[in-house]
Amino acid sequence: ALKAQLAELFGSWKAKQSYSRIPLSMKPVTGQKIELNTPDKATTFLLAVHPIALNDTAENYPAMIMADHMLGGGALRSRLADRIRQKEGLSYGVGSSLNVPEQDKSGFWIAYALNAPQNTAKVEAALREEVQKALTEGFTEAELAEAKKAWLQSAEVDRT
Repeated sequence: ALKAQLAELFGSWKAKQSYSRIPLSMKPVTGQKIELNTPDKATTFLLAVHPIALNDTAENYPAMIMADHMLGGGALRSRLADRIRQKEGLSYGVGSSLNVPEQDKSGFWIAYALNAPQNTAKVEAALREEVQKALTEGFTEAELAEAKKAWLQSAEVDRT
């Protein structure tokens, strides 16, 4: 059935060049802090990006999804949101996202925050502290159980 549909759509058309997938690659970079000053703006957008040599078939990919969810990907229920937005009231919005390709090991993790410019240093310090805490102490079983439940609910909503 699919062959018939393709034949109907494309007939005898042939590409002039053969297809060749361009693989994604990671290049080593040194960390740096870049500031773009916009003194006329009342909001600061803080963005942290960390490359990760990971694709979606990696053994630790599911664990990384859960770690991101618990740290900042779980919207208002995450360590970053609990501390930076709810507890300390330093940002209008804060979170993280894990971006991992299907084939190539060239993913990245980002964390972000929207805040008043006078809070940027405090937001950055809190973000660094929460990431370091997650790296050194890990997550609790209760956090993981809640994250699994929330992630599954989110996936179900996405499919509707």
